[in-house]
Amino acid sequence: MTLLRLEAVTKEFPLTGSLLEELQIIDGRLRRVRPRVHAVNGVSLTLEAGETLGVVGESGCGKSTLARLVAGLIEPTQGTVALAAPTAAGSGPATGRDSRHRVQMVFQNPQASLSPRMRIGAALDEPLRVHYPGLSAPERAEKVQELMAAVGLNPSWARRFPHELSGGQRQRVSIARALTPDPDLIVADEPVSALDVSVQAQVLNLMVALRESRGIAYLFITHDLAVVRHIAQRVAVMYLGVVCELTTPEQLFTRPRHPYSQALLESVPRLDGKRGSRQPLAGPMPAATELPSGCLFHTRCPHRRPQCTAQRPKLLATSGDGHVACHGVAEGWLPH
Repeated sequence: MTLLRLEAVTKEFPLTGSLLEELQIIDGRLRRVRPRVHAVNGVSLTLEAGETLGVVGESGCGKSTLARLVAGLIEPTQGTVALAAPTAAGSGPATGRDSRHRVQMVFQNPQASLSPRMRIGAALDEPLRVHYPGLSAPERAEKVQELMAAVGLNPSWARRFPHELSGGQRQRVSIARALTPDPDLIVADEPVSALDVSVQAQVLNLMVALRESRGIAYLFITHDLAVVRHIAQRVAVMYLGVVCELTTPEQLFTRPRHPYSQALLESVPRLDGKRGSRQPLAGPMPAATELPSGCLFHTRCPHRRPQCTAQRPKLLATSGDGHVACHGVAEGWLPH
């Protein structure tokens, strides 16, 4: 069952705050200029119930903005983000405040996302009071104990403050807090990047176990391809706010189709010290305030042709389980 559907979602952030800031003299004339950051540019995706969709890409490609759009923390400039209605409530999408409890978020840094003045038990009790006002204090306390045990924390630690826990333990608290309203979807924005490697594996295994036991779906944002390979069923590769490839982890690692996906894999350090056979990326990512024409990747692509600068490619199905937005793949002239 399709749990989440994004249709042509765009998000822009203005760089100016007032009319005076927007007025500039250009060629001797007073003009109004409204520069914007084009963070997400026409993303269409679906997420199935109980599925983990990984989103990867360079810093600044729009991953975190996409996560906040799905979590409902910000509204799209254009397009729709729709969460399917619960089975018991009938068919049709559910949007707005009534569905907020069904989507929860785990942030990158648990030290920053947990209040340093609030004990762990109180941090877990607060969302219970908001989402389940009918529960009594003893019932909420019992629920807090169950949640802490579910994420591998000693229930007696409910009296501790966040600074008394390790980084991995604090992230487990964040996961437990996300579980309090019994969500259908958890948006995880780089949830293990601030943790030690050994702790990363523990938190990832916990999230996989929760998905299997509770049927939770994840939108998992990361820059670490190894993490995606471990946890995701599908992977969306983003570049400058667009999805350039949507595929399975197996196909991404064995047969990446888009030149940007190939470049990402080439950038992963190898233990044998050997370099890959493909050409590295040329130059930095363009500024999100002035998007290139045509294919957004053409300024760095070693295979670009004139049509790449004139027309933006669509995300089309390819042989196998993937979708790729590339003229070369669609027309068969791109080597792979």
